[in-house]
Amino acid sequence: SLVWIGMGALRQRRNRKHSAAALQQVATTGRRAADFDFLLIAALCYIGFIWLWNPDYGGQRDWDLFSLASIPAALLFAESVALVLPERQYRLTGALPLLMVQALHTIIWIYQNTLPWEWP
Repeated sequence: SLVWIGMGALRQRRNRKHSAAALQQVATTGRRAADFDFLLIAALCYIGFIWLWNPDYGGQRDWDLFSLASIPAALLFAESVALVLPERQYRLTGALPLLMVQALHTIIWIYQNTLPWEWP
C-alpha cells in the first residue's frame, strides 16, 4: 500500500507541474503537500520502530507498543486518498471496502483479547 501511496503522490505532483492552472493551486495546496510529507516521514519512522523493537512479552502483551504506528499510517492513507481521488464519490467507493476490512480486524482483535492468556 505504501507503493500505491507513493506512486499516487508522484503522479499528482507531476500533473501539477505540467498544468498552468495547477501552478495557481500549488500555492493553496502547498500545506497539503507539506502535510503529506510529514505524515510519510512519521509513518516510515514508526515502521522502522516496529522492525527494530523486540517485543519481550510477545505480540499479545506488547500490542500497545505497536498500535501507535497505525495513527500516522491511517492519516497518511486518508491524505493520499484525498490527493489521488479528488471526487467525493470515488473516495467513498474506495473507502467502504477498506472500512469493512478494518472492522473485521477490529472484531477479531476484540475477540482475541477476551480469551484467557497464561504466561508461559
